[in-house]
Amino acid sequence: MEDPNAKERDERQVAETGDGWRLAMPPWEELEQVNGASLEGLGDADRRWLRDHATDHPFGTYTQPLRLRNATAEPLPKVLVSSSFPLEQVRELIAGEHPWFAALAGPEWQLLELRTGHWPMASRPDDLADLLDEQVA
Repeated sequence: MEDPNAKERDERQVAETGDGWRLAMPPWEELEQVNGASLEGLGDADRRWLRDHATDHPFGTYTQPLRLRNATAEPLPKVLVSSSFPLEQVRELIAGEHPWFAALAGPEWQLLELRTGHWPMASRPDDLADLLDEQVA
């Protein structure tokens, strides 16, 4: 799941081609084989559409902690829609305190599953919309 060289590679890309703050969307092969982002459900047209509409990611979201001002006194409800990982695996990663998943252990989290690849908004948009609609209803 984790590439030990990913951090250095991303930092180098941001410095060399991202003006020190932007991380471009990697090639599909890298996303799938290195980052573990499943391409399930994405045809060629979907991949073209995603690539055409992708924007660079602000790299600071990886390196700078989020600090909320005027945070509510009560934790807000949170939802994870797991699409690339089976929900059973997500629960195991949470229990094992994996750094990407440990924060999902709180009682404010609801864990849902929509079996598809990493981009459910392209591979199963109607199902994703229905699932999200159920959460706000």
